[in-house]
Amino acid sequence: MPVWLGAVGSPANPPLPNVNVTSLVGHVVYGAVLGASYPALDGVL
Repeated sequence: MPVWLGAVGSPANPPLPNVNVTSLVGHVVYGAVLGASYPALDGVL
């Protein structure tokens, strides 16, 4: 997304690297929950 904003000349493009710790933690938690629940739900669905 930041590369695209820079390509179209948007003044709102964030500096690279754009690392948001809250987003990173959210993605890690989502992946952990999905990874933990997949084996339990694999045979059910």
